[in-house]
Amino acid sequence: MSEGEESHQPVVDGPRVPAMDMHVHTNFSDAQITVPQLVEVAERRRYGISVCDHNEIRGSIALWETGRAVTIPAIEIGSRERMEFLLYFDSPEQLEDYYVHQVEPHKRSRFFAVLDRSFTTLVPSAKEYGAIVCLPHPFAPGWKNFNFNKSRKQLLMDPDFLKHLDLVEVINSHIADSRNFKAFMLSEILDKSVSAGSDAHRVMEVGSAYLSFGQNLNFAEIHGLLKSRIKVGSDTRFKYSRTVGTSRGVILNHLKLYFRKKDQARWMIPYESEAYDPTVMPDRRAGGERRRFIERRRER
Repeated sequence: MSEGEESHQPVVDGPRVPAMDMHVHTNFSDAQITVPQLVEVAERRRYGISVCDHNEIRGSIALWETGRAVTIPAIEIGSRERMEFLLYFDSPEQLEDYYVHQVEPHKRSRFFAVLDRSFTTLVPSAKEYGAIVCLPHPFAPGWKNFNFNKSRKQLLMDPDFLKHLDLVEVINSHIADSRNFKAFMLSEILDKSVSAGSDAHRVMEVGSAYLSFGQNLNFAEIHGLLKSRIKVGSDTRFKYSRTVGTSRGVILNHLKLYFRKKDQARWMIPYESEAYDPTVMPDRRAGGERRRFIERRRER
């Protein structure tokens, strides 16, 4: 690296945390949580947060760029078959490259969580970008359940596909304890490591499920441990009322995207585009001064 060239690789001696919520959403997709709120929560409660927005990376990149929270660049992809996977990357550059080339061209204007591409292509291609792949909420109700569709399950359980899977999310704060236990048993059957996340869409839910490390670790150390056997934890037991409260806001956001053209236009703004309207969308350029990692790299 030449003198004066910026590096965005993990800092070995960065902030350290004893636990990390591996599954949080922001208002860059279908949640109500802002990045400044996540920074405040992370600093107050002293744990890491990984933003996994539906088919969107701006929230994850924005949290990374604050430099004030331990975070792993990530995305939750939703495929044509309505299967979802959490992808964790070693750097924001890797996440951006994957998103620009493999996700953004296949986004659908009326859907947050559905791409016009099969998970049998999305996941293997993510491995080529160095991603760690997690199967979230495998026993969630409805179409999120991996048993929902027989042909889809056969594709998922194919040995050639399973080799790409690294983690199973065994605690999700919006999933009943009995279903989370089934997820843990699935991780044992498949011999996969485990993960845990709140799946927060409201700020009060952040940190309600997490990975616990037993010591203070930084980003690089956490990323290196993800495929190991790590303890999982939860601050509270499953509460049906909490999930219902969250679902109201999430469903409303999905309906707005489906029926409102201005929401569809916001959702489909190209990642490298300068244009944004702060009256109808989150500020995607942090006051207009922020420059993408991908833009910086082109100048090198």
